[in-house]
Amino acid sequence: MDYEPKEALFGGRIGDELLKQIILDVKERGIKYLACEMGYDQKEPLQAYVNEVGVKSIKFYKDLAGFDRGFVIVFNEGKQ
Repeated sequence: MDYEPKEALFGGRIGDELLKQIILDVKERGIKYLACEMGYDQKEPLQAYVNEVGVKSIKFYKDLAGFDRGFVIVFNEGKQ
């Protein structure tokens, strides 16, 4: 039976390290958009992180239960 890889379930010591690395990798590659799921308690630290690294915009969305569940980032044009 197939299961989620452990990396999808354990994002590091704090829990958002993998998401932060994905954001940085996508930004460095000059990709314009990123959409990701996240943990319900990761909105504030991720908002602070993108404020530090600089993005054009980030919008968070909630799941059907009303929990923060994901985000869409629009990066600035070109590599930063």
